[in-house]
Amino acid sequence: MCIICNMPDFKDDIASDFLSEFAAAQKAMKRATDAMLRVSKEAYPAHRARYDGIHKEMVRQMREWNKLEQQREHEKP
Repeated sequence: MCIICNMPDFKDDIASDFLSEFAAAQKAMKRATDAMLRVSKEAYPAHRARYDGIHKEMVRQMREWNKLEQQREHEKP
């Protein structure tokens, strides 16, 4: 269920703030991951494998971040 629907008694917009900050973090992580991919392709050959590994770990971390959203949105009955 939607986090906003679960918080009807709150006067301020903390649920909306959470949703916008969560989405902003997703977008920032995506931009950082894309930038690291560019770095891994342009780096000196001796360093490419290291940066490629960091890029792959960043992608894994983004998947984990996205799983949090799935857990939040799909409550178990």
